[in-house]
Amino acid sequence: MNGPAAAPFAEALALLQLGRPGEAVFRLRAAFSLDPASADVATALGFALGQLGRTQDAASCYRQALAFDPAHPAALCNLGEIARGEGDLVRARDLLSAAIAVRPDLAEAHSNLGLVLGARGEITAAVTALERAVELRPEFGDAWSNLANVLIEAGRPEDAIAAGKRAAGLRPGSAAAHWNLGLAERAAGRLVPAIASLRRALVLAPDNAMTHWNLALALLAAGAWREGWAEWEWRFAAGRARPLAPGVPVLSAGDRVEGKRIALYSEQGLGDTLQFLRYAWALERAGARVDLAVQEPVARLLAACGTPFASVRVNDGSEPPEGADLQASLMSLAGIAGARVSNVPPPAPVLELPEAVRARWHEWAARRPRPLVGFAWRGNPLHSADRFRSLPDEAAHEITRLLGDRFVSLQLDAGAPARDLVETAGLVAELDGVISADTMIAHLAGLLDKPAWILLSAAPDWRWLTVREDSPWYRRARLIRQTRLGDWASVIDATGDSAALGGAR
Repeated sequence: MNGPAAAPFAEALALLQLGRPGEAVFRLRAAFSLDPASADVATALGFALGQLGRTQDAASCYRQALAFDPAHPAALCNLGEIARGEGDLVRARDLLSAAIAVRPDLAEAHSNLGLVLGARGEITAAVTALERAVELRPEFGDAWSNLANVLIEAGRPEDAIAAGKRAAGLRPGSAAAHWNLGLAERAAGRLVPAIASLRRALVLAPDNAMTHWNLALALLAAGAWREGWAEWEWRFAAGRARPLAPGVPVLSAGDRVEGKRIALYSEQGLGDTLQFLRYAWALERAGARVDLAVQEPVARLLAACGTPFASVRVNDGSEPPEGADLQASLMSLAGIAGARVSNVPPPAPVLELPEAVRARWHEWAARRPRPLVGFAWRGNPLHSADRFRSLPDEAAHEITRLLGDRFVSLQLDAGAPARDLVETAGLVAELDGVISADTMIAHLAGLLDKPAWILLSAAPDWRWLTVREDSPWYRRARLIRQTRLGDWASVIDATGDSAALGGAR
């Protein structure tokens, strides 16, 4: 940078430190007019414009800086961060790696690279990058917060809590720091501090839908369902569920339902739908006419079994049917009904399977040794927590070995004799018991009133609550929990000692 540009450049940097990017832009333009080939000035101008939300103008400045100096580390780093924000993770990784190659001690580049690698699912590499960032700059609060997040993904919740506490201490006014700390505490099963951290994040950012939604998960897991169901409604704003179509009033607590036609819509997974059918059935019993829109496999199951609802159709995203008086998302019904741990209604009526299906599986089971125990060890791989809830292959193989000739696969993608939900229901109805990870099969067993041993991680889904071995959702379920995250050996031991292997009842 030449001499005349140095003074306005220094003034601009001071203004950026004071959080006054608009004034900084003015001084940087002055500096740029005095030294139009300075990569430092172009990069600083890009940063100031980025602070004003002018992302594309900022990117143009960074590209101009790289035209002057192709190895300018800050320009590479900042342009990489813009690429990450745009979802171009490959380009972001390449730019940030180039910045680190030029300047290995640039903590921001390591931190941003950690975010990119985490988004790509390269969790181990992401942890390494973020640990390097905080090693280079121990006071880098945002990097500590990001490290907490990827340590959760790595299955290291205690380390994540330590990183989250460091972040919150360095950045007490950062909602993200308290949010990540809350997520780490929830992953470790520390629900009371998790709820406190998430509430602190909401004080700092009251309208953050993802924080509200995560608070709901913590509250529901802790059994604080009154507040939990209220927070649960934030899932629509958080993008975790499709909003209802406008035009039909939404069902709320206290609405008269007798004689009303109510359109209900499934959301999330098949297991969620099977679990919450009980609340749709409660509306039918109260005199409503329920129009139930669900996933195709559930629609076929209910149709085959003689649905207890006024009508069942496939949830294809269409608007409520003509004549609907009210509408609701299926998983909002618990909150509307004022559900508490102590008053969960029983599942919808036990499914009356078609006689042909029952006869086929009765004949199939009669040729096999008793007791017959079905086993499902893997859920939907697209589920955000599937790496924690699904059993690894070696754990699944061990349980299969313990079951021996009593084993029946309920894993549709791994040797199950049944090939769809209707046939799987027929098979489960003939079994003596079911062992399942946290999958749809656990809910199907409950709906069929079968004994079920449900294998849970140390940080299970909210619906299984904490500590207890029984479930308010299914009277014949036994919950077998990890003693620590990722430790399936303890679950296998407990399962091997259970009635499931000695003769289901």
